[in-house]
Amino acid sequence: MGYRQEIVKGLGTQEWGGHGSVGRRSWVASIFHSCFGTHRLLPIAHSLKRSEHGFTIVELMIVVTIAGILIMLAEPSFTGATTKAREAALKQNLFTMRDVIDQFKADRGKYPAALLELKEVGYLKRIPMDPFTRSDATWQEILDEKDGGVFDIHSGSDLVALDGTPYNLW
Repeated sequence: MGYRQEIVKGLGTQEWGGHGSVGRRSWVASIFHSCFGTHRLLPIAHSLKRSEHGFTIVELMIVVTIAGILIMLAEPSFTGATTKAREAALKQNLFTMRDVIDQFKADRGKYPAALLELKEVGYLKRIPMDPFTRSDATWQEILDEKDGGVFDIHSGSDLVALDGTPYNLW
């Protein structure tokens, strides 16, 4: 059975004789045969057979292109969400350390000489990491003019926040 016969048979042929016999055809097969001559059936048959083996390079390129476009569209959202999360962590770390500095002042009557003193005397288990510099040693300690101790703290980052203010002014 040739390609043309297989395609026509797949479209509803009841019986199909050998080469040169007429046989019975369904109305779908008759219409298909009258619309698309034998010369047009062979490329269709080849493409049907070829598609059973896997994807063509064009199909793979289309899928990769669509995936790349989706990644490019999602990347700014991911970057913005990451920056917002780091800003929230920075605000929390600054709030915690400023609160601990105030507790130290209330308990001892003076500000700590350095952030490390807060850790040494047990006010902090560890000095929090600055999420933008990714270090616990880059905090800017603001010293009190009278007492000489650390009364405020800022981020050591030179970057600018989403709202336009530098992180080292927070």
